[in-house]
Amino acid sequence: MAVLMLLLCGCSVHTSMNVKNNTGKTIEVFSHHTGKLTTIKPNESKNIEHTMGAVSITLEDGVEWDYTNISIPDMQDAEYKKVGFKNLFSSKVTVYLMLDSDGRIFIQTVNPNRESINIKSQPKGFPLIPK
Repeated sequence: MAVLMLLLCGCSVHTSMNVKNNTGKTIEVFSHHTGKLTTIKPNESKNIEHTMGAVSITLEDGVEWDYTNISIPDMQDAEYKKVGFKNLFSSKVTVYLMLDSDGRIFIQTVNPNRESINIKSQPKGFPLIPK
């Protein structure tokens, strides 16, 4: 019984966003949730730990885009979440986002073709537009 309680209570969910940089410039992504800064070169993508809250993006030329709330748990459509396991006691949820050169953030389906995205079939709330 103690082992079952440990399994149930010890489980956690790790959330992240995989950001594809389609701006043509190096960017720095700051998650206000984790306090971490991640640098992404043009045409590259990186996983960024983030659950919910504000995100700030700064381009190499100093332009800054702020997004008030990017909330991974609120993204309900299963086709946009990749769910897996980080280890025996925790799961991992990742969403795939693409940052365009005008600051819009598009969501992509799981296992996305990063070269093409259907910008006309975005779910409600997307694309995100910077403040």
